[in-house]
Amino acid sequence: MPSDASSVKLLNVQSLRAYGALAVAFYHTGFSLGIGLGRPIGSFGVSIFFVISGFIMAMICDGNPQHFLARRISRIVPLYWLLTLLVFLIANVRPSLVGGTNADGSALIKSLLFIPYRSHGTYFPILFLGWSLNYEMYFYLLIAAALVIHKRNAPLVAAGVMVVVLVGLRAAHAGETAMFYAQPIVLEFVLGILCYYGFRALPRERILAARGLLGFAIVVAAATMIAAAISTIGPRNAVIVGFTSTILVFSAVLLDKAGLSLRWPTLILLGDASYVIYLVHPYCEEALNKIVARSFPLLGTKTLIGMPLALGVTIFVSILLYRFVDNPLHVFFRNLLSRPAALPKVTRSVESAS
Repeated sequence: MPSDASSVKLLNVQSLRAYGALAVAFYHTGFSLGIGLGRPIGSFGVSIFFVISGFIMAMICDGNPQHFLARRISRIVPLYWLLTLLVFLIANVRPSLVGGTNADGSALIKSLLFIPYRSHGTYFPILFLGWSLNYEMYFYLLIAAALVIHKRNAPLVAAGVMVVVLVGLRAAHAGETAMFYAQPIVLEFVLGILCYYGFRALPRERILAARGLLGFAIVVAAATMIAAAISTIGPRNAVIVGFTSTILVFSAVLLDKAGLSLRWPTLILLGDASYVIYLVHPYCEEALNKIVARSFPLLGTKTLIGMPLALGVTIFVSILLYRFVDNPLHVFFRNLLSRPAALPKVTRSVESAS
């Protein structure tokens, strides 16, 4: 039987998605606060997404796992493929517009199939933020396989396999491509899964009693995350960011379960569009720098004027793409890939990007 927890409306998660996407967009503007900080803030947004993904996938498995992989493919693949093909085309016609993007046929095939490969010293596909989607698809495939092996505990099986693979690859000193799956960041999916089981176990009454503590935890975790992002303290940064992302997500979903959700429509819309924001913001910012800022340097993304302009343009473009491209594609392919008898056709997306 599905858990009652799977019916909770996760409006706070939508707010966190908006926060995570905009944090990454802010990071890539290159804007500095101008107080001697060595680097911009916001890369931690990816960690928030990974913890949320682990949580949501565990919730789906506990509620309605039918057509799991088809539903995830319909959510992630259409927009990613469309944008990848668009960037590939631009890279062949006007390569100066997309920097050093590798636009050969092999890179295209690997990018479309979520196969990591080395490019410019790192694992960037053609749509360079697709590196994180390579991890997402790896996680989805493990969950899908685990549903066949042991449906009831599929998330825990997938988490166990993920940890074993990480440890095994590191112990074996595997090749470069294999080591992509041995990065500690994959453990954030595991943390998200554990968050779901804690969320499911805690009764609403206990959450309500601790609501003040949960709110305080969110504030402290967010502040600590930002402090870690602007401090150069080596590998500990990743540990701190993973831990604080988990606290943020866990506290937010518990408050959702208690009915204490942020209900600001703008935040919910930004959460809905967060996947689009995440994928398109580098190109919106690059366009601003290469087209507008050439004539008006003050509008470059690193300036006090250009940074909010870049975020505003990104949000505007992303909402348009979400409403008229991403969501229709998601609905179309979800209905196409899932049997109507088991999963009724939908006319509006109800599964947000993870």
